[in-house]
Amino acid sequence: VVAAGNDGKNLDLSPVYPACYGLSNIVVVGACDSSDYKASYSNYGNAKVQLFAPGADTAETTTIWTTDWSGTYSGQTGTSMAAPQVAGAIALVWAKYPTLTYSQVIAHVCKSADYVAQLAAYAKYDGRLNVATALLSPSVVAGFGKGKGGVQFFRASAQVNPSRVVLPTGLNPLTISSPSAQSVLAF
Repeated sequence: VVAAGNDGKNLDLSPVYPACYGLSNIVVVGACDSSDYKASYSNYGNAKVQLFAPGADTAETTTIWTTDWSGTYSGQTGTSMAAPQVAGAIALVWAKYPTLTYSQVIAHVCKSADYVAQLAAYAKYDGRLNVATALLSPSVVAGFGKGKGGVQFFRASAQVNPSRVVLPTGLNPLTISSPSAQSVLAF
């Protein structure tokens, strides 16, 4: 897992390394803020950056607490704070599903990212890390989402409703009340 870098560059046009080596085992992570906007300094690239993870507050103040060289805690920002979150998610998924290959684990974590419209132009998988979705079985997540991955909500209708959604054994659709309509979380 590699931090995309903090130069505000499009890595598709201005490669930096190791992020742009193009190896199948590299996951490149950009930084977003608490409102799911790309941090102004975060490098990006729809082909080179797989997904985003929290690395800044909306005011881009220090938000991620870590230990520093002196052994005390300090608040930090940047893609170097976002990348460890994705590394941790990959470790959790691989621990939960140890028979998956590294490429299957990477694909699963990336495809389980939340679709975020304002990040879609900046990352291959259109959004932000979602560890909870990543921990769902790969057979549940695969194939859903806005174009490249994630979980998609459908408005309840004659075509999609809890009684018509076919799920793997043991899973049930989740009906969610919203002000405008009922929705079905389709797996």
